[in-house]
Amino acid sequence: MEVRLQVMQFSVGETHNDITFEKPKYDWVQARAGSLLLEPNKSKTADYKITVPTNAAEKEYYYALLASTTTGDQVAKKTVQVASLLYLYVDGGNAQYKSSVTNTRIPTISFATTIPYAFAIRNSGNIHLQASSSAQLHGWTWGTEDVHTNTIVMPERSRDVKGVFTAPFSPGIYTLTYGYTDEVTGKSTILTSPIIYIPLWSIAVAVLLSLTGLWLWQRYQGRRIKSDQ
Repeated sequence: MEVRLQVMQFSVGETHNDITFEKPKYDWVQARAGSLLLEPNKSKTADYKITVPTNAAEKEYYYALLASTTTGDQVAKKTVQVASLLYLYVDGGNAQYKSSVTNTRIPTISFATTIPYAFAIRNSGNIHLQASSSAQLHGWTWGTEDVHTNTIVMPERSRDVKGVFTAPFSPGIYTLTYGYTDEVTGKSTILTSPIIYIPLWSIAVAVLLSLTGLWLWQRYQGRRIKSDQ
């Protein structure tokens, strides 16, 4: 198998975080060989050379190391390609790690059998954020497992974190604990939000008890009137 090596530059879309590859503006990253020949069930190491000029601007540059090969014949030809993303930061001592939780969407009261949650991790720094998000729903005697998701947020971008918990059986006030940890700095941003959960069966039971109480009270009043007479 002949594996072709190529260096591209990548960017991330604002809305859906789609990755787009394009020709690099700076040829700072180069493969030492244009291709590799792989024998069956064998592997080889692809070497790259990185050269950054001394007058490079202090910021982050995004490269993709691509390896591709073509399989099949002329009728059923297809290209198989893999990419490894390279974050190259030119640091003059001005790296800024700034991030926060924004756009929180958590219900205050829930009646459904599931409880959704959503929030965004905003990166307001000038270097990419490696974040490990977490979310957990818990009460006095009940709780879910902590759900973790690893994500990367580009500078001046946001990444949505969404999930759904199966609602507890019992009504009550529960707490959603959510947030993320910056895997580079180790700083954690953790928030909590109370959720009043009222399952539909508890409403039905409350209505039934109220009607039963009303019926008993009316019977009591009727007997009292007859007794007075």
